[in-house]
Formats: sequence, C-alpha cells, structure tokens
Amino acid sequence: MKSIRKLCAIALGSLALSSATRLSAEVLFHDTLDTAASASQWKTFVGYYAGGDTNDFSVQWGFDYSQQQYDFYSDPNGTPETRTVPPPPHSDGSTFGLKVAVNKLVNSDPNAREAFGLSLYPIGQNFSGDFVLKFDLFMSYSGYAGTANTTTEYANYGINFVGDKVNWTSPEIDPAFTSGPGAHASDGLWFINSGDGYARRNFRGLQGGPFGEPVLARTTSAANDPDGDSIFLDRDGDGFTDNQVPAGGPFSADLSPYIQRVFPQPAAEFRGTVGKSWIPVEVSQYKGVITWKMNGWVISTYTNSSSYTSGTIMLGYMDIFDSIPDPADGTWAIFDNVRVERIRTVVVDTADNNSTAGDGKTSLLEALQQLDDNDIITFNIPGAGPHYIATPLGGYPLITKNNVTIDGYSQPGASPNTATIHSPNDAKIKIVLDSRNGGTTSLADYGDHGFGSSESAILPLLGVQNFTLRGVSVLSISGEDSDESPYIYGVAMIKDVGNLRIQGNWFGVDPGTPTAAGVSGGRSALAGFKWDDDTFSSNVVFGTDSDGLSDLAEHNVVCGQLLALHLQTPNVRVAGNFFNFLPNGSIFDYAAAGVDLGGDGTYEFFENGAGSGNIIGTDSDTINDADEANFVGPIRYDHYMEFWRPATNVVVAGNSFGFGLESKPSYTNAEAVALIAYRELSTLRVGSSFRGDPNGQDQAQFLASDLLAFNHIANLGKPALSPGNNNNDPDKHSWVIFAGNEMINNFGILPIDPASGVLLENSYAGLLADPANANAPIVSTNSTINHLQGTLPALADTAIVDSLRIFIWLADTNSLAKVSPDYPNGWVQGNVYVGEFTDNGLTDNNPNPDAFDVDLSLFGLALEDVERVFVVAEYKLTDGREATIQYSNPVGSFLPPGDFILLSTPVLAGDTLSLSWTGGHAPFKVQTRTTLTAAWTDVTTVSATTANVSVTGTAGFYRVLGN
Repeated sequence: MKSIRKLCAIALGSLALSSATRLSAEVLFHDTLDTAASASQWKTFVGYYAGGDTNDFSVQWGFDYSQQQYDFYSDPNGTPETRTVPPPPHSDGSTFGLKVAVNKLVNSDPNAREAFGLSLYPIGQNFSGDFVLKFDLFMSYSGYAGTANTTTEYANYGINFVGDKVNWTSPEIDPAFTSGPGAHASDGLWFINSGDGYARRNFRGLQGGPFGEPVLARTTSAANDPDGDSIFLDRDGDGFTDNQVPAGGPFSADLSPYIQRVFPQPAAEFRGTVGKSWIPVEVSQYKGVITWKMNGWVISTYTNSSSYTSGTIMLGYMDIFDSIPDPADGTWAIFDNVRVERIRTVVVDTADNNSTAGDGKTSLLEALQQLDDNDIITFNIPGAGPHYIATPLGGYPLITKNNVTIDGYSQPGASPNTATIHSPNDAKIKIVLDSRNGGTTSLADYGDHGFGSSESAILPLLGVQNFTLRGVSVLSISGEDSDESPYIYGVAMIKDVGNLRIQGNWFGVDPGTPTAAGVSGGRSALAGFKWDDDTFSSNVVFGTDSDGLSDLAEHNVVCGQLLALHLQTPNVRVAGNFFNFLPNGSIFDYAAAGVDLGGDGTYEFFENGAGSGNIIGTDSDTINDADEANFVGPIRYDHYMEFWRPATNVVVAGNSFGFGLESKPSYTNAEAVALIAYRELSTLRVGSSFRGDPNGQDQAQFLASDLLAFNHIANLGKPALSPGNNNNDPDKHSWVIFAGNEMINNFGILPIDPASGVLLENSYAGLLADPANANAPIVSTNSTINHLQGTLPALADTAIVDSLRIFIWLADTNSLAKVSPDYPNGWVQGNVYVGEFTDNGLTDNNPNPDAFDVDLSLFGLALEDVERVFVVAEYKLTDGREATIQYSNPVGSFLPPGDFILLSTPVLAGDTLSLSWTGGHAPFKVQTRTTLTAAWTDVTTVSATTANVSVTGTAGFYRVLGN
C-alpha cells in the first residue's frame, strides 16, 4: 500500500489545469512603504476647517517605527508602560512604514475650529472586478482609552476612488466644514475607525455623495435610511448597531460585545478599542459585495448599490474634532504592507479527479494543484448528487496558500443548515470528499510539527492563514497508526496554521445515507500539533463563529471519529456542533450501530495539549449563545475531554453530555467516564461565570446569557474532573470553577472528588486555612425555609481574596440516593439553580463573615424541595485566580447515614394517615412538626416499612428517619 501510494503521487503530480481554467492569482499592487521613495508614488490631498491651519499635518514615508514610543496603560489611574512599536503581522522583519498625524497645532485664533483630513492615493492605479485591499494598521492615542486626555481621530481607507480629492467628513454639517477644502467633492467607498473607542460611532462606512459631501454607506434595501447604520449589525440585540455607543456614553465600556471580541484585552489597552496594537485590515469587493474585516473578523458587509465599482485605493487619516490631545504628539497612525490582490473563483465541474489538462473540465485535484492566495473554490458538477469525489491514492497536494475557501454549498441543490442546535440539522450536503478507499496525503515529512509516517490527511494545510472549509461531507476510514495503514485526519494543521474556520460540514456522515449505517469516520476530523519546534497553529473556529452572519449554517456534524478533535492548539473555539449525533438528532452509538471501531477501538470527543484560551461551547457574550452549545454523544474512553499539558483560561460551557436534543438524559456510556482530564497549572471554568455584564451596562441581558452557559451532564461513571498527578504539588495545582451545571446521576461529589486521587489540601493551597479538613461550607441542621444557615471555611489570608460569591442549588435526587460510608450525604451535585447571595450582603442576615443566614423564602422554593438545598462557594483572588471549593452538605443531610428513604404517597382515610417507604435501615422513627420552623417530635418507632398515624387537629409535616 505504501509503495502504491508513492507511485500514484508521482503520476498525479504531472496533472495540470486546462488552459481554459488555468487562472493566475495576481498581486495587483504592493508597497511595503519601507523607503522615502514611496512619496513619489503616491499623491496626497488635504482638507481642513475654514479658518484653521492649512498645514497642520505630517506624512512620513519610510518611517522607522521601531524607535516610536507610546504609552500603554493597564488601568486609567496607573502609571503607563512606555513601549515601542513592534513589527506588524505581515512584515518580513522590516520596521519601516508610513506615519501620519494631523491637527496638533493650537491655533492663535481662539474662535477658529481646528480639524484636518488626509487622503493618499497610489499614482496610476485602477482596480476593478473582484479584489481585496489589505494592510497593517497601528494607531496610538494619548492617555487611557475614554479619558479626558484623548481626542478621537480616525484612520480612513477604501476602494474605487478617482484619486484626485480629499475624502473626509464632519460629525455634523457645520459652516467650518462646508466652506473648507474637501467639503464639496467626494467619491469612492471607504471606512473609518477610531483608535480610542471614545466616539458615539467608532466605526463608519461612507461613500461619495451625490452633491459633493460624503454620505453614509447604505444597503440597497435601506437606501433611504437617514442614519446609514444598516450596513452594521446589532449582534447582541440591544437596539444599537455594533458601531454605536448607546446614549449615556461615549465611553469604551459601552462598546458592543462583538467589537470587544474582535479587539480583545490584553492586546488592546481596553477591550473593543483599535489603538495601541497592530490590526490587519481588509476591504474586499467580491461579486458586488463590499466586506470590511479587522483582525480577521467581519466588521461590516453589504451589497454595493452605488456607482463606485472601480478605481484606485485610498489611505487616510483625520481629526474631525477641534480638541487637541495631551500630549499632542501621542496620537497618530502607522500604515504598512499595503497590497491589492485579485480574488478569483475556481469552479470544480467534475467529480472525476482523473480529469486531465485540456479536457475542458476542472477537478478538485486540479484546483488544489493550481491554488493561489484568495481562491474561492466553488462547485457546479452536473447531476442531482450527492457527488462523491474520491481522493487520489497519493492524496491532494499540500495547501500552502492563504485566504482560501472551499465552499460545498455553492453546488446546485446544496443548502446550509437553518435549524437551531437543539433541532435536527437540515443541511443538504452535495459534495463528498471520499477517502474510504484510503486515498490521503502522507504526513511523514512533518515530524518537526507533530506528525509522522503513520499519519496522513485528506486536506493537509501547511502554515496557511484564513482557510475555510464549508458545506462538504468528509468520509474516510480511521487507519491503524502504521506506515502501511496510517491514521487519516480530515484536516491537518501543519506548523503555524492560523484563523482556520471549519463550518457547516459533516464528518463521517454520508449525505446519501445519513444514518448509522452510512457512518464512516477517520482518526480525527481536525488535528494539529507542536513537536520539535516552537510553532503552534492557533485561532481555530470549529462550528459557529457567532459573527451574526449565517451562524446556524456553520454547525458541523461529526460522527465515527476515533478522536473527534485532536489538537495542540491555543485559542480554539468549538461551538454549535453535533458529536456522535446524526443529522436527524438521534444518538450515534458504536455498539448499537454495530460499527467496527478499528484503530485503537476508542472514541473521544476532544484533546488539546496547548489548550490555553479554548472555548468549548458558549462564550456568554449575549451573541448567539443559545446556539453555541455542543451536543456530545456516546464515547468509548475514560473521559470526554483531555488537556494533556497545562491549559489556562479554558471555558467549557453550555454543552450537553449524556443528554439528547430533548434536554433529558438519554444515554449511558458503555464504560465509566469522567468529563475532563487536565494537568497541573491549568485554569478551568466548567459552567457559568454568573458575572453578568462585565461593564455593568446590560445586566438582564447578560444574566440570561449566563443561564445558557450551564452544561447539562448526566450519567458520568467517574468523578467529573480528573486532575493529573502533578496537581498534588501545592505549587502546581490547578484552579477550577465548577458551577452552573445541570447534573443528573453522576458519580461522586464536586468539584474535586476524593476518588480522583488529588489531595484537597493541595487543591486549595493558599486559599483555605485548613483545606484538608475544612474545605466546604457547612449547612446547619437549624436551617429552615426562613433561615438557610451555615458556616464557611476559614481563609488562609483574607487580604488575598477579592470577592466571594455563594450560589444556592437544589441537589439531584438520583444522586442524593447514592448514600454510602464514603458518601454519607450521597453524591451532592446541582440539578436546579435557585439563586445567589453575597456574603454579608443585603440577603445575608449574619454579620459574621464566616457564617451566613439567608431567607430561603425569597427564592420561591416549594416546601418539599427545601431539604435538597445546598450551597456552592466561589472565591476570586486579588491576582485574578478563581476557585470553587467543595460543595456543601444539603439541608437534609442531618438525616442519619444509611440508605436513602423514599416515601410513597401518603394515604389519608378519616383520622388515619398511612405511610409506606422503601430503603433505609430499621428501626424507623416517624416524626412530625406543625410548621417548617418548629422542632420535630417523635410519633412512633416501627421495625416495618409502614406505619399508621392518628391525625387530629391542625395540619402538619411528617418524615421518616432510618437507623
């Protein structure tokens, strides 16, 4: 098999596209801006308010920004760190570019309005058709974001200009602008963004106006929109488009959650602000659609209904406010690595990879052999489909080009999913990448990056950026981890692949037979590793990216893989997927389906050896959170997920394990499993943060999102968390938040079960004074419906604790019934969230900081649920670490240890109440009380599991105690 694969690879290497389809991706324009010579290749136009200075600007070509300093603040009142500008993302190591600044002079006339704009155009350039403008942008501003020291200035850039005028704008039409240069001439399509995030609108799209002054860009369907913000989405549904700061601003804390995701801290000085870090920017025109991206995320996209469809590009900068920053020279912008590249569409019109040059057809093999940057591979294969494209035995060539998309939904008859993650997936897949006969590309040459001769891939990616695979089915066999029969990965990331999107695909599921009988999976749907060198792939989206654009269409279905996602990759987002759920929503189980697992005979959901920054499920930012859940079906391993190296800032939220789409427990794994295995020095959040809006603006909206972050976990046969042995080192232990999860019939107690083998005194080292013996809140036996009373464990040092939050839960009755000598209170785990209170807050009536006394009646509990109440304590330290300590005993835990007693429905006949029960140990004691706050009194003691009680007078409560 190995020699045949090599022979076929040599033969297939001679294939080429026919002359009719042999297109060449073009770099239409490129200027690194490294030298002063660029000044002669660009034209500069200026605009200013009437009465202002006419030369208040600077344009420095070939500027060495490695010497440029700027102040970076960690908080608004702190001392800034002085930094120098680093090389940009697309640099070859050069630190030369274009620096621009405007409006830095204080005018001698106190009545003058100061403002200034610049527009720069490359000479003799004209671009049309499908193309993209790209560059790197660094903006600086004085002071801390949103403080009085700043003044908002904008970077301007766009496409389709004549190139003979200044294009800038004013926040309102005022005489100073309308009578100044540039007020009565405008053209092209352009965008502006602020650096400091301190404007009412920090992002804007504009276009040349019919009467000279520019107007806001508008979609065709909103041509009469007076505000123009129809080209921006309101992704979080708060009534304001993402480019707006709501009334009451402007300040950076009000920036939309999506914008905060695009510009995260700590890269940005303040989340959601563009300034003080390098930002890759793209403005593309593709089939009449204008798309604006920053940091790889879509800021705006709209259909161009204007007459501006071709022309040159523009870079620019402007200050449209008359304030001067302090210091004045702290606000500027640097542009670098400007290029314009052609976007081409390659149409695959045959499923036969044996198509040869000159036959007038293009196969997928030919398209990949002739691949160029910015290619969009589409399909138009005759026939109804699905079309099975057999992978050549030698495999496809390495994908080494950037910004490539393979779009299976372009095939006629195909359509993406429109259903929520809680419903069957209704995608129609018509393109199948079929490696069931073993056709793959060997990864033998990439041992430095974690692969070897016993591994292969269907689509191997080498060091590429911005690759997207959507709308295809991927079928294969698993392979057997040998040179003769290598493992087969669907997509393999070699070296430093970045900004990968795998969306709307079916891995292991045959669209022609979308049942268990049609499942044929590989080793992994996606794999990527670091090995001998220090390069990682990063920024991977598997499933929905929740950017507000076709989010439901991005759900993947993954079945039959031995390890669905096998990674050593930071910053991974896995959201909105079925794993071992078939498209119709039914559970795929190997044993039930009679499927031969092959390979090592296991199935695991997720592994990552560099999992820092991973989000599995919902990110709780209020955008599409309800459809970011992953439904994970049966596995054949001892844990669902594993982080096999230290992993920090990991979030596992909103997912379902052991549940079906109907939101009920629906399966038990054939083997006892844990939820997560992890190593030392990890920081994990499993469940909800219960933090609300981190900026304090939209609490109700964020609190609703917090509830969507609950994981739903049923029928674990091992402790939920499986820490590695190094967690027993008090200097290396992990910090875990485990709260906000619906738990039903899972083994053990939370968050760290003694059966996990980890010493609690090391797990809570440095936090609790006596973690071995006092590591959980204690609910008092005096608790009633009006008084949930208890104590908290003593802290090692109160000064290191920033905050404490206490959550009230109802325990799962199935788990409470698991009483044993090792678990005298049963398996205490949350089933129903009740609420939270703050220690010594308004709802806590006990002034002692180590005790609490809360009125349970505030939470509207049914009386029969009171004994299921327990509390969870979560601490946040001043250094940012957080931990949930051991769950408390339930209110009903003062029942004597023994088998759980289940009381049948009582029968009242006249004055006689007949009681019967199961479980427990004789003798049994029947007790009563007239109110929930009264003391229990003995009625009778019996040896049988029945008792008849004489009832007279007022109503009362009864219970049965065993020995």
